[in-house]
Amino acid sequence: VTMAWAMDIIVTTLHNSHIFVAIVYASFVDIFLGIIKAIVSKSLNSTISAHGLLKHCLLILIPPLTIPIFFALGYGDYWSVFETLVLFTQALSLAENWIALGLPFPEVIAKYLDNKKKELNKQSDDPAK
Repeated sequence: VTMAWAMDIIVTTLHNSHIFVAIVYASFVDIFLGIIKAIVSKSLNSTISAHGLLKHCLLILIPPLTIPIFFALGYGDYWSVFETLVLFTQALSLAENWIALGLPFPEVIAKYLDNKKKELNKQSDDPAK
């Protein structure tokens, strides 16, 4: 396994991956929604912002960096499952921020999501705080 092989397999795989493109777009939208949520709830914070940016950078960097590992171990076909799980994680974060902003979202799905971001939304609506 050489560096040239690794780079070739990364470029080839990402070139054909619509899921990875969706991960990148979802990251940018999630960052945007997170900033809006922080402004609306009056909780804009550089530490939380830096944590979110780091999380999104890792969610964008880790899938390409794992491609050579999957292929070297003979599990290249399963890499798309891994990238789909990363996209699912992004979709959950997007949904949580969407709900926290009070935007319409199907209750059938919302009831299965963690309530922490919903609580943040309720706190910003609480006049006692």
